[in-house]
Amino acid sequence: MQKSLILHFNAHDTIVTKKRDLNGHGTVWYHPARIANNQSSYNVQKKHNATYHSQLRTGFIVHKADNNNHVFTQKEAH
Repeated sequence: MQKSLILHFNAHDTIVTKKRDLNGHGTVWYHPARIANNQSSYNVQKKHNATYHSQLRTGFIVHKADNNNHVFTQKEAH
């Protein structure tokens, strides 16, 4: 079983070592200081419509078939 994941960003790379179970998606990698904590947008969009508006900074909105939306917002890094 994979023990870590390397996320590549424009400015640097980050090693991710935390995993959690996300209801409806299974086990996912996350980093407490990054916006892409739970799922890659690619994997989410395979199952649901998703929107993001960078100027409004409302976060990633995942639109589910049952009309419930899940919003993933960025937290300030500590």
